[in-house]
Amino acid sequence: MTDSDSINFLIADVSGKGITAALYMMTAKTLIKELVIAHKDPAEAMRMANITLAKSKSETAFMFVTCFLGVLNTETGELVCVNGGHNPPLLKNGDANWEYQKIKHACALGVSPKAKFTAVSLQMNLGDSFIMYTDGVTEAMNSDREQFGETRLKE
Repeated sequence: MTDSDSINFLIADVSGKGITAALYMMTAKTLIKELVIAHKDPAEAMRMANITLAKSKSETAFMFVTCFLGVLNTETGELVCVNGGHNPPLLKNGDANWEYQKIKHACALGVSPKAKFTAVSLQMNLGDSFIMYTDGVTEAMNSDREQFGETRLKE
């Protein structure tokens, strides 16, 4: 929470595995958290975190983080979102069907220091549901090596 009316949430997925990837993820998370608290503008927080991550890479490691950041105003129901190359979230308005949100996204964080991030506003109402996920869900395979997929997730 950045104030009494704002809930911030982030989902992210780092390239690679192991300790290096875990440390890169923690750096990205900490940067975004501190920048959202300082600026209260999710697009600006992502832009600034991206610049820092893109400029701090070693010459030998190409790492990046896809992420989706949301700031929900609990008084008004306004949800301000920024997508940094992450999977599209699902929204269910009340009793309606689940729908993928076509939120314009920039590239993943750490790829290019010149990337632009755009915030999009959604209206959330009592009874609405919002789901974020990583490709680990949609790319999970059953014993027949069939991926779970986005269609099944939506269903």
